[in-house]
Amino acid sequence: MTNDAYYHRGPVTVCMPVSFFFDRVFKEIVGPIERPFRVLGVTYDHDRDEATVGYEHPPTGPRSSTWPEQVIGYAVDRTIVIEAIARTTRVYSRRINRATGQVMPVRDDWASELRHDFPAWFDLEFECYAGWADLIRAMAEWVHEIGVPPRFRFTQIKEKFAGLRAYSSGIGMSHDEIIRARGVIAACEVVSFGLCEKCGEPGKVRKTDRGWFYTACDRHV
Repeated sequence: MTNDAYYHRGPVTVCMPVSFFFDRVFKEIVGPIERPFRVLGVTYDHDRDEATVGYEHPPTGPRSSTWPEQVIGYAVDRTIVIEAIARTTRVYSRRINRATGQVMPVRDDWASELRHDFPAWFDLEFECYAGWADLIRAMAEWVHEIGVPPRFRFTQIKEKFAGLRAYSSGIGMSHDEIIRARGVIAACEVVSFGLCEKCGEPGKVRKTDRGWFYTACDRHV
């Protein structure tokens, strides 16, 4: 269900799972809606076979101290976190069967596909489950978009204290390039605390009886 409090009524082409996904992750990661922020709608690109969330007036400034910030070590501006949610939603939408509206599971060879598409960046083993595949791809596509030197690479991708941690090497990068890339990576790390590590559906941080933290949807508790 879309939230009428901040969704603009207008002509859109959308599979319901897309708006549901964006809504749930947004509310888990960013928190209560603050006007004048609003989602304009979700449009479908037939050529690219993906849906894009349009929004305007995102809230700025760091979030209050929360579990994600405690884990990654510093607060991330909400503007870039919202963009990370929107970009992950776009990648997520590629798994939707257009005929049935069903969200297909992450492919078993997701890690191989990432290594194939970004061979210089992902010469490593992914130390996390498939649920964060869409998020990792969104992160890689975003970093590629902002532009980085050829020697940039990820050195480790893993789960730590319920969230994604993505470590990278920035040999030859200028200070501004490092700041931009790190901002993208940090925003995606924050978003991971709202995504089930097992399946990629909206989730939240949970704690086992033994004190271990993990992020999961209700189905994978």
